[in-house]
Amino acid sequence: MNTIKDYIIDGWFPFLRAGEFQDSKGTWHRFDSKKIEEIELANADMSKTPLCIGHPKGNTPAFGMIDKVKKVGDYLLARPKEILKDMVSKLKNGEYRFVSASLNPITLKLNHIGFVDDPAIKG
Repeated sequence: MNTIKDYIIDGWFPFLRAGEFQDSKGTWHRFDSKKIEEIELANADMSKTPLCIGHPKGNTPAFGMIDKVKKVGDYLLARPKEILKDMVSKLKNGEYRFVSASLNPITLKLNHIGFVDDPAIKG
């Protein structure tokens, strides 16, 4: 697999890309290719990273888990596992159009990946 499209066909999805983004609180975040690679390395063990709806405190309830993350170009992709059937139906029906990551800014570990209608960081 060489392109993002190849990975998407294989079940991966993009959740972070390089760029500068302003969140809903007005804070600017910069993700360059090096930072994305650092996030990939910090999350080598994804066994406890949940997929959520929105950004719930405590990272629960989980509607699935992340198996792995992979940097492809300027994107970070996730491969899900154990997704509840109800969640799959909601995603297929377009109930959640955006993906938003919750990241510990110090350790770069993912708290969760949330499916949202209105992401805090646009774009």
